Amino acid sequence: MFKVKKSNSTWWHCSFMFNLLMVNYIVLIEQMTDIGYLWR
Repeated sequence: MFKVKKSNSTWWHCSFMFNLLMVNYIVLIEQMTDIGYLWR
């Protein structure tokens, strides 16, 4: 039980960090495209 819970918490932490990086990457792309539209 404890090992499964520990592995699940570790997987959740990795998944959370991955999702956070993906969101930051998407926001960065949107900001860059907005800047591109402003410079046109």
